[in-house]
Amino acid sequence: MNTLFSRQYSHHIILVVIAALGIYLSLSAYSRGSALQEQLRHKEFERLAQVQALRAQQFIDNARGLLNAFRGLFIASEELTREEYHRFVTSVIASYPEITAVHWAPRVPHARRAMVEAELAAEGLAPMGIFDTTPDADDMHRAPERELYFPILFAAPERLNSSVAGLDALNRPHSAPVVRQVLSRGQQASSPPFHIVQDPQGPLAIAIYQPLYALPGVPESKEVQGLVILMLRPEILLRELIEDGELNSGLRLLDVTEEPARSIYPGSASPSAAGPGELAFPLELPGRSWQLVLSPSEQFLGASRSRQPLWLMLVSLLLTAVLMAFVARSLRDARMLAQANTSLLLRQQELDALAYYDTLTGLPNRSLLVDRVNQALFADQRRGSFSAIGLLDLDGFKEVNDSLGHQAGDEVLARLARRMTRVLRSTDTLARIGGDEFVVLLPGLRGRELAEQILQRLLDEIARPVVLERGDRVGLSASIGMVLPCDAGQELETWLGQADRAMYRAKHAGKGHYVIVPPQGSGLLWP
Repeated sequence: MNTLFSRQYSHHIILVVIAALGIYLSLSAYSRGSALQEQLRHKEFERLAQVQALRAQQFIDNARGLLNAFRGLFIASEELTREEYHRFVTSVIASYPEITAVHWAPRVPHARRAMVEAELAAEGLAPMGIFDTTPDADDMHRAPERELYFPILFAAPERLNSSVAGLDALNRPHSAPVVRQVLSRGQQASSPPFHIVQDPQGPLAIAIYQPLYALPGVPESKEVQGLVILMLRPEILLRELIEDGELNSGLRLLDVTEEPARSIYPGSASPSAAGPGELAFPLELPGRSWQLVLSPSEQFLGASRSRQPLWLMLVSLLLTAVLMAFVARSLRDARMLAQANTSLLLRQQELDALAYYDTLTGLPNRSLLVDRVNQALFADQRRGSFSAIGLLDLDGFKEVNDSLGHQAGDEVLARLARRMTRVLRSTDTLARIGGDEFVVLLPGLRGRELAEQILQRLLDEIARPVVLERGDRVGLSASIGMVLPCDAGQELETWLGQADRAMYRAKHAGKGHYVIVPPQGSGLLWP
């Protein structure tokens, strides 16, 4: 009797222990499974948000690249008519809804004001002549006499932008300091957000200014001859992110160039830094810094929440045998988490490749080039060497696209990139910054002779015909402008601007040439 009682008591104890262990393990597994699901959703949101931020940055970089195309249009055309300009702009920006307009504002001294106003009037534009506007773009008035104007002469697409013809970009509120910075430095720069004349009550816009130094028939000058102005509406640029309510909640875009920060979208919101659960991504424009702030929506976070942990917990409380199955399932979940983390790491590597390498040629892009240049100039200070930075442009590449198609043009660029890389040293860098423009970085130089040898090897390699897969033979040449020596006293954009002017000197000298110039203000003279 006592033995039976003792055995039953022991069984009860075992059952209690098993029950307690089962409850403990079930609750622990349920808690961990829910936490893992939450972690995976946040990781997935972080990945998707980073992709969105990269796409937004790519849209901005595309806009900067388009400015170079418009600059090339003015350089290549002997006399650009309004119809030709509008036709070119309309065709180019058809695939870029975030670009509101592209304007051309020439440099007009006061002595030529009457002639320009007469030209606009003959086209039925700018009834008050060259004019100014208020900061909110709700009032326009004739510009007073000034020594210099930059009036918008061509405004395209014309149907939406004819009202801004005659607006003096040099005296536009909010953006006037930026325009003067462009004129003094000769580099692209962006304005703060502002209301536009075409739609003063609509979303805010920003302007990216591209200075143009030389025009057909005008000798090369150190003065800016005009401005190509690209109007970008950030709200339209981010439309896909804004409309994706299943993923994003409370999307914000801030201009953080100066203190205090300014809210671009929503325009009425008060700017604030990213809070708990939000992700902030930097977006870079010429001369300005934005911040994209994203937070996951409840719909997104709850999309994959499953009741499976709850059901497993309930079953494990009823049947202790299910406990082992639940543990096995937890182990499988752990393996799935490890696989998901591995997948996230691979996706991160893919994102890094998108961020730092050109997808067509596999060459470094502008972001990675900036890092390579900074490293080279820092190493030069320690070693007592110097670096050279060159800008390479393919002669006649537009004809390849026109005659053989863009697919053939892409193949030519990819093949030439591989061939040019083979003739460089292992320490040199060849980067693609857009279209058929490449940048060559030659670090660790001790003299000019080696730079000349490398440039000649590049020209000789490019001059060799490119044989395409379909059998076409494409013959090209290149023009290279190089600044030597370069030091850490200037930014990359300054060297590229000087190299760009040297490259156009090489083009004027004939195809297949290079020109090496010393840094401006260095006092050096190259033959």
